Parts: sequence; C-alpha cells; structure tokens
Amino acid sequence: MSQYLDAEFEHRFDGGAHIQASFKMRSDRFSIGVLFGPSGAGKSTVLRCIAGLNRPQQGHIQFAGEPWFDAKQGIHLSPQKRDIGYCFQQGALFPHLNVANNIGYAIGYPKKDSKATLSEMLERFELTGLEKRFPHELSGGQQQRTALARALARRPRLMLLDEPLAALDSNLRIALRGRLREWLRQFDIPVLLVTHDRTDAIALADKIMVLTPEGIEQSGTIDEVFSKPRNAAVAQMVGTETILRGTVIQSQQGITTVRIGATEIQAGTAENFAKGQSVYACIQGENVTLLHHPVPTPSSRNQFAVKVTAVIPEGPLLRIRLDGGFELTALITKAAAEGLTIQAGQSLTAMIKATAIHLVAT
Repeated sequence: MSQYLDAEFEHRFDGGAHIQASFKMRSDRFSIGVLFGPSGAGKSTVLRCIAGLNRPQQGHIQFAGEPWFDAKQGIHLSPQKRDIGYCFQQGALFPHLNVANNIGYAIGYPKKDSKATLSEMLERFELTGLEKRFPHELSGGQQQRTALARALARRPRLMLLDEPLAALDSNLRIALRGRLREWLRQFDIPVLLVTHDRTDAIALADKIMVLTPEGIEQSGTIDEVFSKPRNAAVAQMVGTETILRGTVIQSQQGITTVRIGATEIQAGTAENFAKGQSVYACIQGENVTLLHHPVPTPSSRNQFAVKVTAVIPEGPLLRIRLDGGFELTALITKAAAEGLTIQAGQSLTAMIKATAIHLVAT
C-alpha cells in the first residue's frame, strides 16, 4: 500500500487562468507539508482540490493508495468520503453556536458518547471555561483554537490548514505559532498547510513546496530550499536578501569565481560553471559578517570594503543595507550593531564564506 499523498493535477478557471500542482508527502505519520508562495499563486485552490471542494480538469490525487480524484477514470470523491479536516483562514465558526456546540457539531454532541471527546478537545486547545461563549465573544486566538479543535475532533486522516495564522495580530501570531505544531503533533496525522509568510513556513514545515502559477518550482526541507534555491525566482520568494547577477571567470575544484561589477567573489559550488556563463549569486543576510577592518582570512572567505547606506530595525534584528560596488544586505542582532556602532555613512568590511554564496544559472 502506498504511504503517500500523491497529487498531480491541473485546475483551470473560466477566462484561461490555470493552477498546476505536482507533489508527494507522507500519509502514514505526522509531518507538516507547507505550500508556500505569494498571493495569487493558487495555494488555496490547491488545498480546495485536495479537499474535494474544487474539481480539477486533469490529473490525479491519491491518498495512501486510495484514488480521491482521477480525471481519466472519472473519479471524484466528495469531501465527506475523503475524511479530511479543513481549517479556513477566517476559522468559519458558526456564529449562532457557542464554543462547545461549534466543536460538538463535528462529533454529534450532545450525544452521550461525545461528551468525553468534547472535554478532551476543550482541554487540549486551552478552551476550558469558554464553552458557553459565542464566536464574537472570543479573541482571535481563541477563535482559531476553536476552529482547530472542531476540525480535529473527528480524528481526520489528513488535516488541511489555509493560512491559519494570517488573520491574527502579530503578538497572537507569535504565541499561536509556537503552539500550533505541538497541537498538531498530538494527533499523529499528516498536515498540509498554506502560507505566504516566511516565518510561519520556517517554524512549521517539515517539507516546503514553493508554488507559482506555473506549478511547484522547488520542494524539500527548509534548509534545502532556503539555502539552495533552484533559481532566482525561488530565491526572491523565500526572501533571500541579496541576489546579484554576475559572470563566471573560472570554476574549478569546488570554487567558482564570479565578477559582479568591478568586484570578484568566490562561491563554493558542487558543480562547475562554464567560463563566461551568466549566473545569480544568492546571499542570505545572516551570512554576511561585518567588521571594522579587514582581517587575515582563508581564501574560502570573501572580504570587501562596504559603506552603510541604511540601518533598518526589524524587531530583534537590524537590516543593514550596504554598498560595495553592488547592493548587499546584512542581518545582524542589535547587540552586534551596538558593538560596531553602525550608522549610515560608515565604512566597514563585509565578510562572506564562499560556501554561503549559492549560484544559480540565469
């Protein structure tokens, strides 16, 4: 028996727009697969096709070897027969039902044998004492916990989450993000989650799938996708701070030298690039080290003079924009910035390991 959710399909809209998706994820254990991409890429449509709410025109969807959709065979199981849990972006709680009855709707409450399940869900999702409150009397976090409890109360085979944290303010988002994975793990079922938020994806994903209107551009672990994007489009979507176009000067023994403007940089590469080839150099901000002065360093580290053009606070971090003959961005802690007394106009040295520079063909 297959142990995967196997999806490969195309959904077309009136007017010519279409969404393509092709991916696999484990169906026999807890894991979180994240569909990640910008608004309009079709993430929610993919989720609705998996749920059976939308019917694709081509392809197939199988879960643990069971066909849920097959265009050639004319198979399209209803959402009820797929036995999935679905949590919408806005929660979609019944406004006329209180917390207990919203959760209980999924399990037949107030039947006698459902009371124990209801009590368990209230306790798991920290809703005990809120049973009689209606949705409009709940905070955003309480509403989302109620929606999760309702979706999971039936113990579905697969859980689908559509931007589960998007409607929350920043403080609630941080608090719930920290608990969401823990809650989901307790049910030991696979989860497919949609988000456009980079932090949510990093915090929650076991496997991430980067979606564009043309299909899934890249999939893998967070480290594989964020550290080694397949192309410049993926690098941009996952938030790579610096993407520079350059020309290969030479490539040998795992080191490729690239000219960017008047500057030469070295990148560690598993493959050789052709001399004269046009490439993009992708550099994550946290991999840029700033120093007052140049220091003796192995050839595997790049050093060049830069000038600070802007200092932008971002919570516990500072985004430092630099000019080194090309635009470069560093992300550093406020403590590190205080030690360097960084300010606009200041001259510094930027250092980047060759292995921290990822090259992709243009």
